[in-house]
Amino acid sequence: MFNNSIPTFKFLSYRRLQAGSLCPMGCNEDEYLHHISNSCSKIKDVFGHLNNWGFAIISCHSFADRCSWLEKKSSFIINLFCSTIYLSWKNRCEMVFGKTGKSPLSITTEAIGIASSLVICNHQNSGQLVVNQQDLLYKSWHPPPPDWIKFNVDASLLCSYKGGVGGVCHDHRGRLLLAFGRSCVHWDIAHLELLAIKTINEVFKDWMLEYNGIIIEGDNINIIKLIHKKIKAGMEGMEYLSFTKNFNHVICNWVNRDSNKLADLCANYAILSSFD
Repeated sequence: MFNNSIPTFKFLSYRRLQAGSLCPMGCNEDEYLHHISNSCSKIKDVFGHLNNWGFAIISCHSFADRCSWLEKKSSFIINLFCSTIYLSWKNRCEMVFGKTGKSPLSITTEAIGIASSLVICNHQNSGQLVVNQQDLLYKSWHPPPPDWIKFNVDASLLCSYKGGVGGVCHDHRGRLLLAFGRSCVHWDIAHLELLAIKTINEVFKDWMLEYNGIIIEGDNINIIKLIHKKIKAGMEGMEYLSFTKNFNHVICNWVNRDSNKLADLCANYAILSSFD
């Protein structure tokens, strides 16, 4: 980025590798370094969510101004800004190549989670910030944004068809608010993974309605895709997610199994006995 070698459309157009220089996100502006880090409509939407949650990411007139602004900020804000730009650029590239892009809200929550995990890594390594170990970031549990809660759910199934579903709920400070598990008998692990999400409706508490948003995470990508499909279809047949109607924001994410270990522990324990 500092060498101005990011393959933006203006960069590629100058080298005659791209027909046009306009931002592919529909901004009607040339896509160059300052644009992707400050003035693109998509990045502005993400900054808008961050500002609504109190992070105060200001608009800058140039990339140099942005660097000057970052010099005065804490390591967390610097990590948050860089994570936001990285995820937004990654999302932009996926959309350019025909994939479905993430919403600004989803990018915002993921950026906050990565920035938070970097602070934890920094503390654990006595000042040695782990900035290049992406595997570590994506195998770490990320807290939700301020005033949100996050449910992680999982299922476990033995060859005897005895199974368990379980999950945990945390707030943005990483505090454990709730843990639950249910014993069950079934032959299909996918059914149990969906049952784990349905069980949230059983253990949901009234005091959770004080939070602005909710994130539900699981490590079965097919179930997460199914829920996304149902949501786009108007939540038909999704009565088990009726509690989500009480939140301003709802996100359902797939996560790596290594990011879901506590929920997996609850699911395995639930094989022996239900609990909450």
